[in-house]
Amino acid sequence: MSFLLFSFLLVTEAEKTAFYKVLSSSKEETIVNYRKKLAVNLTSYDAKAYHASLIMKEAKFAISPFTKLERFNKGKELLESVIALNKNNPEYRFLRLMVQENAPSMLGYNNELQQDAQLIIKQYDDLSEAVKTVIINYSRTSEKLPYSKIKLLSK
Repeated sequence: MSFLLFSFLLVTEAEKTAFYKVLSSSKEETIVNYRKKLAVNLTSYDAKAYHASLIMKEAKFAISPFTKLERFNKGKELLESVIALNKNNPEYRFLRLMVQENAPSMLGYNNELQQDAQLIIKQYDDLSEAVKTVIINYSRTSEKLPYSKIKLLSK
C-alpha cells in the first residue's frame, strides 16, 4: 500500500517534460486545460508548484488588469508556500526564478533572483534530467542563470 501511495506521488520524467512544454506554450487553452488537470489532484508539492506556475502564466491572458493581478498573486502565494516548505528544492526555485525574471518590474516580485540562481547552480546535479534540459535551454536567454555556468555543470 505505501509503495502504491509513494509511486502515486512521484512525478515522472515524462510528466515533468509535459509540464514544461505546457509552461512554455503561448496558447491559453493549453495552459488552462493542463492547470485544471493538475487542480484535480494537488497532493504533491510538485503538482502544487506546477499549478501555481500555470496560474501565474494564465494571468497574462486576462483582459482586466485587476484579474491579471489577482491571478498572478494567487499563483505567487501558492508557489511561495510550496517554497517555504521546501526551501532547498532547486526545481521550485527555478520556477520562481523564471517567473521573477519575466514578471513586470512594477509587480515587485524579483527579490530572490540571485539567491535562487545560486541554489539552482549549487544543486544542479540533484535535478532530474528533464528539468536539467529545461534549465540549459532557459539559461541561453537568462540574465540571472547564465548559460556559461550551466553548461559547465552539465558535462
